[in-house]
Amino acid sequence: MGRWMVAVALAVLLGLQANPALSGPRTSAASNTLQIEKARIDRALAEMISGGRAVGVSALIFKDGREVYFGTAGHANREAKRPMRRNTLAQIFSMTKPVTGVALMQLWEQGKFGLDDPLSRHLPEFAETKLFAGLDSAGKPVLKVPGRPILIRDVLRHTAGFAYGPGDSVPEREFVRIDPLNLNVDLAEFGRRLAQVPLLFEPGTQWRYSAAVDVQALLVEKLSG
Repeated sequence: MGRWMVAVALAVLLGLQANPALSGPRTSAASNTLQIEKARIDRALAEMISGGRAVGVSALIFKDGREVYFGTAGHANREAKRPMRRNTLAQIFSMTKPVTGVALMQLWEQGKFGLDDPLSRHLPEFAETKLFAGLDSAGKPVLKVPGRPILIRDVLRHTAGFAYGPGDSVPEREFVRIDPLNLNVDLAEFGRRLAQVPLLFEPGTQWRYSAAVDVQALLVEKLSG
């Protein structure tokens, strides 16, 4: 199987150069002075390949409703020497996360929820989510009510305490067993399953990457109807 890497969107920022005479807060007039330097972006993409940071990359920039840059470097399939092209299919993975976050914050702007609302106010299944508090003398999990509820703010910043298995802890093993991310279940069932998985830590006390963005998606579904 050939190995390839998808485009790194941030690379295009290397091709955006503002007028150095501008200072102070960004304004619409200032943003209009941004220049797209094709050669600079081409060079940045080529350096990602030559430096071994990626096998293949592409960048596409739209400005004012029209395409102003497209370029590629490297291979879609290195072993077969197949170059990256405009129609090369790429797995975007976590680039769906910004879209989900924007959708949720649009609902916040509409007054559909507050950042410090308990998650269970909108998704009642999470009212019963317990916190893993260690093992008892017989080696069985001890579960208790968290010191405070999970807030929507926690879901946005990965501080809810959600497990994200597999792993060695009881919550991570339970995450694997309950399988909330099973591709055969919908968002509502995902939420019901995740709510059964004990939390790894008290909400708001630690940061840990998790399936919280999927919970954001569930909130968008619920709040938007």
